[in-house]
Amino acid sequence: MKYLERRLNFLFVKTASFYRKFIVIRLPSSMMEAMSMEKPIIAYNIREVRDLVEDSVNGFLVPFGDVNGLAKKILYLMKNPEVAKEMGKTGRVKIEQDFSLKVILPQMEKLYRETLETEEKEFGR
Repeated sequence: MKYLERRLNFLFVKTASFYRKFIVIRLPSSMMEAMSMEKPIIAYNIREVRDLVEDSVNGFLVPFGDVNGLAKKILYLMKNPEVAKEMGKTGRVKIEQDFSLKVILPQMEKLYRETLETEEKEFGR
């Protein structure tokens, strides 16, 4: 376990480090990219991550700083590739349903229109 813990610390320092068929990452944008590639996520349980990862559904969330917990989840997915594959597929579906251009662009357009309308009302433009 000590070797894996040292290796995990090394992996976690990088922004996105692929390790076999799953990923250990820190940034939500990298996480979204990994999810779109059908990779299950193993990450610390923090707000930005919870917006994307549902524990035991499309990845695993572990308490912040729990390196042993991360290592255990990595080992679990290494021993259960069918679970990793299913989590990865579920993550891809989440990205397609919640974050695809088809979903995001109309939301952005609405936000811009509302902002312009508010500016016109406030500043008479």
